[in-house]
Order: sequence, then structure tokens, then C-alpha cells
Amino acid sequence: MQGLPTWPLISVIFLTVLTGGETIRAENPRLKAEVHFQRGNVFLRTDQFPKAIAAYTLAIQAYPQFATAYHKRGTAHYFSDNHPAACLDWKRACDLGHECMAWNFGIYEEICKKDSQ
Repeated sequence: MQGLPTWPLISVIFLTVLTGGETIRAENPRLKAEVHFQRGNVFLRTDQFPKAIAAYTLAIQAYPQFATAYHKRGTAHYFSDNHPAACLDWKRACDLGHECMAWNFGIYEEICKKDSQ
């Protein structure tokens, strides 16, 4: 999500976290996606995986080409022990051009290939 100014984004993210993010009225779909994505990051870092998955899903719905959101949602699925969903999201992220971190660390080969057999 390059090219977005950071200071208004930080303000929106701060207000969204404070309000629980129930209503996000961003007109720009990429900005709306970024707000949901940042909420997902907070939830992922605090081991609130179902909330992280929900936030990343909203980010993807707002901006379907958001490869990093697929990657992070896959990570949340992985830590929720939903490996098939993690593998699908990681593959989609790679298909969209995201650096394939799951492949880099061998997780994809270990988890996704095993689960597909």
C-alpha cells in the first residue's frame, strides 16, 4: 500500500482502535482496507486470531488485490490450527505478488503439501 500518506492514516488507525472499529467511513477502498489491515495486525500481535481473521477479511473485501492481507490472514489461520485455510491464503498472497514467506521458511512445504496429500 505504497503512496498513502502516513499521518492521516495513523490518525484513522488510532481512532479506529479506540472506537473498536465498528464504523469505518473511508471513501477510498485502499484506505479502508489499510485501516482494517492495521486492526488485524493488532489482533494478530495479541493472539486474538479470530478477530485478526475477521479484520483481514474486511481488508480483503475492501481491496481484493491486497496481497499482504491474504498473507497475514493466512498466518492467523495457521496459528488457529486451520492449516487448509492458511495454505489457501498464502497461495493467494503469492499469486498476487507478495513475497512468499511461508515458502521461505519451509512452512508451506511442511504444512500445505502434507495437508493436500
